[in-house]
Amino acid sequence: MNHCLTCGIFTFSLDDNSRPEMRCDGTPLRLTADSELFRVFLDDGVYRELTVHSRDMHGSVCETETGLAVHYEQLIGDDGRVFDIGLTAYIDQTDTGLCFYAQIDNRHEGVRVNEIQYPYLSFDCLCDADRMRDTLLMPMGLGRRIENPWQAIRDRYHTEYMSADYHQITYSQTYPFPSSMAWFGVQTGGYFLYLGRHDERFRVCVLNAQNTPRHCADALMLSVSHYPAVLAGEMVTCGKTVLNLFAGDWRKGSECYRRWADTWYTPYKRPDWVTHLSGWQRIICKHQYGEIFFTYRDLVKAWRDCKAVGLTGLLVFGWWKGCFDNHYPEYEPDPALGGEEELRKAIREIREDGGRVLLYSQGVLIDTQTDYYRLKGKAVCRKDIDGNEYQEFYKFSNDGTLLNQFGYKTLVSACQATDEWQNRLVESAKLKLNFDPDCIFFDQVGGHLPRPCFDTTHKHGNRIDDEAYYRCQNLDVLHGLIGEDQAVGTENTVDCFSPYVQFHHGHEIGTWYEKESFPQMFRQTFPEEVVSNRLLHDDRADMRQQLNYAFIHGLRYDVSIYRGRKCLLGEIPAYADALKRLLALREQYKEFFYEGTYRLTESFILPANCPYGEFHAKDGRVAIAVWNNNPISQEIAVRGTSVLVKPQDVAVIVL
Repeated sequence: MNHCLTCGIFTFSLDDNSRPEMRCDGTPLRLTADSELFRVFLDDGVYRELTVHSRDMHGSVCETETGLAVHYEQLIGDDGRVFDIGLTAYIDQTDTGLCFYAQIDNRHEGVRVNEIQYPYLSFDCLCDADRMRDTLLMPMGLGRRIENPWQAIRDRYHTEYMSADYHQITYSQTYPFPSSMAWFGVQTGGYFLYLGRHDERFRVCVLNAQNTPRHCADALMLSVSHYPAVLAGEMVTCGKTVLNLFAGDWRKGSECYRRWADTWYTPYKRPDWVTHLSGWQRIICKHQYGEIFFTYRDLVKAWRDCKAVGLTGLLVFGWWKGCFDNHYPEYEPDPALGGEEELRKAIREIREDGGRVLLYSQGVLIDTQTDYYRLKGKAVCRKDIDGNEYQEFYKFSNDGTLLNQFGYKTLVSACQATDEWQNRLVESAKLKLNFDPDCIFFDQVGGHLPRPCFDTTHKHGNRIDDEAYYRCQNLDVLHGLIGEDQAVGTENTVDCFSPYVQFHHGHEIGTWYEKESFPQMFRQTFPEEVVSNRLLHDDRADMRQQLNYAFIHGLRYDVSIYRGRKCLLGEIPAYADALKRLLALREQYKEFFYEGTYRLTESFILPANCPYGEFHAKDGRVAIAVWNNNPISQEIAVRGTSVLVKPQDVAVIVL
């Protein structure tokens, strides 16, 4: 007997042995013969990742008021052991799609249920009979587009010996960060297959796309990993992953996720100057290894270079005593840079001249050489599965090789689920606000690899995956400290943290141009967010490509010459001139780029290598920003309006 759920244009069913099947009329969509519903990973302290396959067990399937439920009284490991752990896998029919979640009842002493991959779907074919035409979209950074994932994952993500590549080859992305959102899917034959983690606490999850091993029959496996870490004596519910299949393209997935996000996404009001923020030069006053690049008085000169090209901000790193990426979270103005009053004076002069000062501090990292670490940081920082501190090592250097090759700076990461760290963030914010900047900028708090924390003394307790909930609370508290015309900024872009900040210093793929960059994924879903480009550090060969790419997608310009070192923008005239022209063009059409909305409503057919962005003004007019990424001029025609665009140039067409 099959237990069947119909969801829009597809059906999902389970047989009496809880084997899944998925169909869509008129398409070749089908799961593999050995497809399973979920995988669980147990930890007995020695065997740290013992796999439990649903296909190896018999679950009792029953119909519920909202869908289906499959109950397993015990779990059986790959090694044949039987565990006194109950699991009920639910599949609910909702307006959004099929919602998968599980309840785990751990009655087995000495064993923890670390992870469940649910749903786990193994496809023999999707909706295009030619699987090479399928395209995987992942929300790493602003978005990544991988053509032919059936082959690409196997070719590019084989670990050789670090993972069980004889079972499957895995490409995974962690949320929150480096994934900006918790949805992904495959564009296939005029349809979009959607998987989205819809969890109001934004717990850590991993989005997985897998291929079969080398020389095996092709299969594409899609799953979402959840980390309940269920101890003996606990019953925990986890999951809430939505599956749907839409007729149309990836924008249907974007709409689906945004409808869910609208239940919690209520961003704070953005000051007008942030709405019109064109970008900034990012500079380091005192570098990681101790060299002084800029004193406080030099900030005024740096601002004037920004103003000359149309940049409106100055993002100031390394302004405290102790060097950049040192002494976190201890900050005080440096006498060697001019002292406290000189810093205050420089900020005032820049602001009086129309500039905006964005003043930096860390939001996550703790320097192990500080008194703070010795007195409080050890208790505050996140702990790994063995109870050790997660550590990070920085290797910034000058001309020598000692620091570059061997590093010198060890840092640990604070767990946001601690009152002490929230208090420390507040202290840092108040210190910066004392200098009257336009923005208090917290690095990495808007997205740092969400390492599960096993320190049960923190507010998340046994829930190793629950830090993001407290991070949102911390950001909310910080926002409460600023004035009406001030802002909170952060590095990285993650949807769940976005309501509490006014702009993002972009990071990861999508904030720079490369073949697989697909910023449309995030920009379409959260067009309100102000995000910068990243990683253009001088006038290298692809300079115009990177600048044009940022232009058409509405990314603000992060100007970080030699990664924030000695040089000012005016000392690289080719870069300055190209940037000045683009900023002037963007200002000319400010009602679209700054005051309008990035929204892709059509699929315009343009010449090859001519990507575009679509911007909607409040009065209903539409502007198409086109980039000719070709060595020859191209005639661009949109709705009867035609323009000749030179090689490596941009144009704005108002419809």
